[in-house]
Amino acid sequence: MCVSYYDRAKLLNSKSLFVFWGGVLGIGTALNAMIWLLSRTRRSSQASTAEGTKYKSSRISSLITSVRAGLTTPATFGYSFQQHGVLGNVPLRLETLTLFAYFAINFILCAVSYDVFSDNLYYPDTASQFWRYFADRTGYLAYTNLPILWLFAIRNNILIWLTGWDFATYNRFHRWVARIATLEAILHSIGYTVGAFLEGGYADFAADWKEQYW
Repeated sequence: MCVSYYDRAKLLNSKSLFVFWGGVLGIGTALNAMIWLLSRTRRSSQASTAEGTKYKSSRISSLITSVRAGLTTPATFGYSFQQHGVLGNVPLRLETLTLFAYFAINFILCAVSYDVFSDNLYYPDTASQFWRYFADRTGYLAYTNLPILWLFAIRNNILIWLTGWDFATYNRFHRWVARIATLEAILHSIGYTVGAFLEGGYADFAADWKEQYW
């Protein structure tokens, strides 16, 4: 039963992370295609005398300009995204919202749906059972983030062409996904350490320390 539970949890966790970025990249691709179509409409409207075409084009142009001015272009805070903060350049406002949502998803996946119960065949109490489950969950999430951060690190990336975002944007995504994965790896190590002490005290911890995987 434990094995089937973890198989389901791992599948749901990995799907959630990939679906999130798939949605973000899909929206970016759709917006880039809309901007491309708008530019073609502008060129055709300039050669046309139809007032309706010009009016429609100007409305779409005004909408895109408003979105850029209020969401996609400005920095999260301050006057420029080129400002250098403690963790690097200040991201753009939309990038920050995206990364905050991704951090929230990772936090939720680390925090919910632990099937902890007494009289477990493998663990002496619910505390050690929880910490082992927590360690497994955070470790799996850390590894699930690796292909995502590798994808964002590629300089000649087809996603740059599809979304119209520059390499600096993907580089910022890459660095923050790496930070999330590193935090999950640290929590994974803490979970295994606490679990080892709860199961058998220092003797079990010392024995585990000698194992290569540890």
